[in-house]
Amino acid sequence: MTRKFITGLQMHLILLAVCPEKTFDDVIVLSLLNELPEIFEQSLGEFSEENIKNNFVLLYQLVEELIDDGMIQVTDSVVLKKFINQSKETSNVVSSVLNTSVPWRTTGIVHRKNELFIDVIEKVDTLLSADGSVIQIQVGGSILLKSYLSGMPELQLVLAVSKHVTSPTMIKSNRPSKNTEMVVVNDISKINVLEDLRFHQCVRLNYFTTKKIISFIPPDGEFELLKYEINKCHVNSPLFSVVINIPEKHLDPEVATHTADSKQA
Repeated sequence: MTRKFITGLQMHLILLAVCPEKTFDDVIVLSLLNELPEIFEQSLGEFSEENIKNNFVLLYQLVEELIDDGMIQVTDSVVLKKFINQSKETSNVVSSVLNTSVPWRTTGIVHRKNELFIDVIEKVDTLLSADGSVIQIQVGGSILLKSYLSGMPELQLVLAVSKHVTSPTMIKSNRPSKNTEMVVVNDISKINVLEDLRFHQCVRLNYFTTKKIISFIPPDGEFELLKYEINKCHVNSPLFSVVINIPEKHLDPEVATHTADSKQA
């Protein structure tokens, strides 16, 4: 049988995958190799050569649950954690995961207090010319959730979009409540500034395509709901500038930073 080798470089470590030539899509294999370091970090800690050697048995067990008979099964770190060091309960966990339409969340989850935390993290990449003017600006963002909810809750997240800022406005649960309402500030379909949207597997993609609302049953614990990019940014000046002042008579240069005002930023 002819085999092909696919390699990926992650954090100075080479990851190698061997698969039949005509069975697997190369993009799927590369995507899995790119996700492995993050899955390992969330399940076992730092992704490093030393940590891999110290946790080789657990890592091998993790890969066995991740890939079964050459087929990718479960990639959610929250679920994979339940497989590690649970020899008596592993068969029950595997059965409950593979026989459900929501493999990233197990049944029977109970918390003493229902809580949900949302973090919106954005990174700005700016290219400046020699005179300090902006040539190109790009925003890369992600929405991180910490979910501590009992049962099997279905949540809906609506994005409120302004000219410069994209942020979630409100979370709605499928459980009826007098105080529950959903406010749509702006329709994301009318102001299409988000690009390259990458969702967690829990998101109902068809629902988002038609309703422009992110509907999902969250995993238990911490996870990344989505990643996005904003390339259509209208910023006249950089968010901050660096000024180097070199005196004529003394070799004592000064470096100062100046932030743009809130209107420009």
